[in-house]
Amino acid sequence: MHINLNLINKATGEKISGQSEYQDTIDTIINDLLNENVIPNTNVHFEYKDGSRVPLGVSLQNLNINDGDDLYFIISSSIQPGPNPDQFLGKRKSPQTFHQLGIFVLDGSYSMNDPVAGHNSKKDAVNEAVSSLLTKFKESRSVKNFSFSAVFFGEHATEKLSVTPLSSINENDNYDPTVGHNKATLVHTGLDKAETIANTFLSGVDPDDVEHSVVIMLLSDGECHEPKQTIEVANRIKNNPNINICTTFFEAMGKSIPEAESLMKTLASGTTSFSKTYDSDTLRKFFENSLSNIAI
Repeated sequence: MHINLNLINKATGEKISGQSEYQDTIDTIINDLLNENVIPNTNVHFEYKDGSRVPLGVSLQNLNINDGDDLYFIISSSIQPGPNPDQFLGKRKSPQTFHQLGIFVLDGSYSMNDPVAGHNSKKDAVNEAVSSLLTKFKESRSVKNFSFSAVFFGEHATEKLSVTPLSSINENDNYDPTVGHNKATLVHTGLDKAETIANTFLSGVDPDDVEHSVVIMLLSDGECHEPKQTIEVANRIKNNPNINICTTFFEAMGKSIPEAESLMKTLASGTTSFSKTYDSDTLRKFFENSLSNIAI
């Protein structure tokens, strides 16, 4: 849910109006102002009307801040408004119209160490594809419409990235799915964890909030050791109309595995939700096409 704010330079009286979200923090707003060249550096703090300082790192929802409130900020020099100072929150050029959670569910089994076109290993290609996708979406006009999570799986599953608004994600983090895994391929462990994450995200939606949805982007490059259990978990997830499973079989050139490819097709929410990928570029396009890339 968004909130309208007026940010006022206490020294000059200059005002900027715009929208944030209740889960944003003052740190987020400061970084957005910096990215928009509204402030010269992060040496700035905010105050309420009564002059008391607004704490950093606390969401607006948990602060005494209401829709339409004025906040005063203090910096060492006057603000330098960008071409459109009314849009002061990061690179968002349009208001939030939906909230979609993209969950990367990435195979971290031993075969992800195999070489693939353009990279020494599949895991390197995955890392690059995830980073480039996040970078592109962060630069889009719809940045506030997305949050992401990441799950790595092999013989078990781990949550690499908890649900995080796109604007707060480190796109340059390490998204190598073999970290902590590198053994068997039990796809259902990744889907199980993704289901829990998705249900938690959807359960907290306010009736007046924008539409929420989840896309599970499942990648595997080999044959699942427990396909029956994996299909059962996928079918359970697909019973929720607000969750879509998109799948890809990440194939090394000349190493087709028909059984694995067939399973990934079965797990997908529909025939158009499956694709084969071969390198970092086709993988990034799979991620991008899986999401609601409105106004990218």
